[in-house]
Amino acid sequence: MEQAVLRDEQFTENPVRPIGPDGWDFYPAAGLCFASRGRWDGMTTGSDALFDERLAQINERTRDHRARRQLWLTHHWPKDYQQRCVRIGSRHVCRRCAALYPLGFVVAFLAAFGLPLWPTTWDPTAIWILCIPATVAFVGEAIGVFRYSAKWQVAAMLITALAFGRGLGYELVDRWSSEFWGPVAVFGGLWFFASLFHHTTKPKVRVVDLAAPKISAVD
Repeated sequence: MEQAVLRDEQFTENPVRPIGPDGWDFYPAAGLCFASRGRWDGMTTGSDALFDERLAQINERTRDHRARRQLWLTHHWPKDYQQRCVRIGSRHVCRRCAALYPLGFVVAFLAAFGLPLWPTTWDPTAIWILCIPATVAFVGEAIGVFRYSAKWQVAAMLITALAFGRGLGYELVDRWSSEFWGPVAVFGGLWFFASLFHHTTKPKVRVVDLAAPKISAVD
């Protein structure tokens, strides 16, 4: 008991005691070492690897949780952010959606207020034809016909945004309009099945753990 009291008194009177020339200080009561760089570490140096591993696991779970929460905006995982997303403020947004929805909504509201971009007599043909470029770009990339190209995808999506907005304009005026839901059902179905094909046929990558012990055959 006296020794414990003495240690507490020493900690109170002189809480920082250098233990070597490397800049580390010892806190007896806390059992910790403090570096002049502001980094805390345990007394046992052998725990550094375990600490780093646990910290990496926590960081990975945090990134995964944040990525899942932002999927409604990104539609992609962090490894694809640079290629398939744009950064708006502090958030990543799907590049295709960033091209489709803003222009589409502008066209839709213009049409709803009587300011269509082209004569309404063109709509039955124009809406369907303008949906083709983005469909070709999405489906072709999903099934492996060609590689992803940000410029081609954005250009195709901007063209289809005109059709999306024009069809949405009909929907704002008259619910369940065929001009909107017809192309959505047909082209949306093509996009869905192409995406399903892509994810079900994507080659599985075998991860080899180099840290795992090797097993050798014994006669």
